[in-house]
Amino acid sequence: MIRLMQAADLSQVAQIENLVQTHPWSLQQFQESMQSYHSTVIEQAGQVVGFCIVQPVLDEANVLLMAIEPSQQGKEMGYQILDASLVQLTDNTI
Repeated sequence: MIRLMQAADLSQVAQIENLVQTHPWSLQQFQESMQSYHSTVIEQAGQVVGFCIVQPVLDEANVLLMAIEPSQQGKEMGYQILDASLVQLTDNTI
């Protein structure tokens, strides 16, 4: 399931970020991203396994950060969350 990021997701999102990035974002940066950007998560069995943060700019979008839990990589979840995020932006569902 792909949905907008919520405050309750932040600890799982930060944990994934720390696993995959050499210079991870802080918890505060994730909190701010929820207010300023289009931030989505992908869940599997009720657990957040990935996230995507996109900055809409006029008729374009910049991907600021995206990550999938290492044990879930290779299952096309990155493609799924990116595609869903862009569709949500196009549909103006944020």
